[in-house]
Amino acid sequence: WDPHGPQNLREAFKNSSNPVFVQVAKDIGKENFVKYSKGFRFGEKSGIDLPNEVEGNFPKNSDISDVDFGTLSYGHYVNTNPIQLISALNSVVNGGKYYQPHIGQAVLDKEGKVLYENKDEYKNRTISENTSKEMNEYLKYKHNIHIN
Repeated sequence: WDPHGPQNLREAFKNSSNPVFVQVAKDIGKENFVKYSKGFRFGEKSGIDLPNEVEGNFPKNSDISDVDFGTLSYGHYVNTNPIQLISALNSVVNGGKYYQPHIGQAVLDKEGKVLYENKDEYKNRTISENTSKEMNEYLKYKHNIHIN
């Protein structure tokens, strides 16, 4: 049941349709869902250069109840910190590439000389480049962004 009626995946994404997300997760299956989510590094520290980061709460394996799995599919049951969430989103719009998050790009002295610079540190692929392109289109559609 969905108050939006029949819809394709793009429309379900725009409408934030929990029933569709539950069905998609069921189609993927618990084991693959957890495996794919781990690719986004949910449930582990990001390693950002800040103290006291917490792992958050994400199932360690696919041994979860059907109810918890259903709510997990639309983000209830998972607990992330803001860095984990933005890092995952960055990988979605970044061609499916997950990079080590940092607080800043560089440290400069008073004269603007670079004392230390963070380099891009590729960690893993979260989704394919084609899926990333499609997700970018979904995000534009969801937020009514028109790019010429």
